[in-house]
Amino acid sequence: MKKFFYSFIALLLVIGTTIAVSYAWFMNREFEEPKISGYSTAAYFASGDGSEERPYIITNRRHLYNLAWLQYLGNFNGTEVVDGKTNLKQQFHFKVTATNGEIDMDGYSLPPIGTEQYPFVGTFDGGGCVIKNLTTSNNIAEVQNHPQTVNEIQNASIIGMFGVVGNYNEMYANIETTTSTDAPSTNSIVPDISNFYLDNIMISTNTETSLVGLLAGYVSKSGKVSNVG
Repeated sequence: MKKFFYSFIALLLVIGTTIAVSYAWFMNREFEEPKISGYSTAAYFASGDGSEERPYIITNRRHLYNLAWLQYLGNFNGTEVVDGKTNLKQQFHFKVTATNGEIDMDGYSLPPIGTEQYPFVGTFDGGGCVIKNLTTSNNIAEVQNHPQTVNEIQNASIIGMFGVVGNYNEMYANIETTTSTDAPSTNSIVPDISNFYLDNIMISTNTETSLVGLLAGYVSKSGKVSNVG
């Protein structure tokens, strides 16, 4: 009985820690930059570990906010050098399972998901949901609750809900470059965005020259977009 009691207390502490970290990251502009490691991932998404079998689950606007900033900070673009070539260590997967079929981002501005420096090279399955009232901006003055060390949004002249998708400038050797008519090999990494709708989207830019799109500013040949309305 005593052993069970201690285990239960330990579980509550873990749950409390992840909730506190997530809430502080979401609400407090002074919160330090997050790092994806161990059980801390539960603080930023509903569940999952980012693998294809257990994608990170996004159920509300806090999770989408976390995705945008974690991507902007490069947490999903870890690399390793193999035979003199830069390879992506892991492809991360995300899936939306909004309980009421929509995520309302009213009142929050986000950086584009994917930049020239850290392009989005994962998969994002919207689960048929509607993402509405989203503002994407490359003006730090318009982006609320940003991390303490972010003073401007670098390399964001390519902008949309997703900024840069795919193997931008072929920076990763292990992402196969395909065309729309090519069938990717079974072991290739294919960035993929699919299965959701956008409603009342605003894209805001303060740079003189920009590539702008509602869904994405730029999708490389290695990227795939399907069933988005």
